[in-house]
Amino acid sequence: MHQEGGVPRVAPRPSFDAKATLFGDYDEQMSEAVQQKWDDLLDARHFSGDCKGRVTVHFFLNYDGSISEARIVPDQTSVDTTWALLCLEAITEPAPFSRWPDQMRREVGKNDREMTFDFYYY
Repeated sequence: MHQEGGVPRVAPRPSFDAKATLFGDYDEQMSEAVQQKWDDLLDARHFSGDCKGRVTVHFFLNYDGSISEARIVPDQTSVDTTWALLCLEAITEPAPFSRWPDQMRREVGKNDREMTFDFYYY
């Protein structure tokens, strides 16, 4: 006898209050790309919800859409290394992201932005 089963992945989607701004639009597109990559990585490993915890990834987003100095923040991460590395990969693999619009680059006033993403397994 075969039964359908599984655990639906219900996770909060990142959202930004500033969607009407250059930063908000850009950040939303980037966040969606990271979320999609993370979902794909979890699906490829048949994630079943048996891991619970948080992963924090810190990095610099450069004006050309590239990522630099991406690292897992150990004291803010509560899952094993395998699951933490998936989160790091979810950020680095879809890069480079879109180039910043000129106005956004002028507003930032430098060539990079310091970013932190939190991932939650539950």
